[in-house]
Amino acid sequence: MATGAVLVLCLVAGVLHALRLPPFEKKGEIKASEVCRTLGTSSSRSVAALDRVLPAKSSYTFHDELPDPRRDDLDDSYYSTCFVGGDGKQLLVASTQMLEYEKADDWVTEVVEQFAPASALTPFDADDKAVATDKVAAIYVPCLARPAAHLSVVVQLKRPGDAPAAERRDALIALARNTALYAQGNARCDDH
Repeated sequence: MATGAVLVLCLVAGVLHALRLPPFEKKGEIKASEVCRTLGTSSSRSVAALDRVLPAKSSYTFHDELPDPRRDDLDDSYYSTCFVGGDGKQLLVASTQMLEYEKADDWVTEVVEQFAPASALTPFDADDKAVATDKVAAIYVPCLARPAAHLSVVVQLKRPGDAPAAERRDALIALARNTALYAQGNARCDDH
């Protein structure tokens, strides 16, 4: 009886391995040509950062949305989102939105703390305000002088890979910086 069960388990494992099903699936490749353009023009840096933070999946998908581009100097709005998926699950979301807060700390409280508690957020050097954890990185970037508007860049890791927390945090910061640089140019900000 035990020998039969072992044989069945070996047969099942062999079939899963041959079909590359979990836990034997081959990790898919993140291709620079498929990465959302809103994650920045340096797609090789974005690919390296994504490789460090995302879990191993057999394939990855990228969906870019720019429903509210800043069309001209009279327009004071901007919104973009990049959705990254793997094997049918959402893994990461990077969004940029034009916002107006008198104090950057209010932006942290109202926007970033939706994704991580204040006690977990640690600052990093970038623009007016920048904070991160191993699950989220956010930057508050000056954009327009009048009205005084900033770009709020938030990169949220929904399903982490196996990299250590410090490495994930660094990779999310790199993604947030790339996203901010792209958005500053695309939103035609005053200071960039």
